[in-house]
Amino acid sequence: METKDYLGTAFFVVMTILAFIVGIVTNNKPVLVAAYIFIVMAQVAYLIAYVKTIKKEVDSIKQLLVKK
Repeated sequence: METKDYLGTAFFVVMTILAFIVGIVTNNKPVLVAAYIFIVMAQVAYLIAYVKTIKKEVDSIKQLLVKK
């Protein structure tokens, strides 16, 4: 697994936490809605990174099988 694939997910998780803190402290509903949107974006970013990682692993296994 490469770390750079998961940086987008980490960014959205940090933004989600900050949006929830700001939304709750200021009682601002649009910021809370933005936090929920960040949750969805973080899940999509994680799914994309996970699929990329699985694809790389499958490709490396295919290369090992072809070499033998």
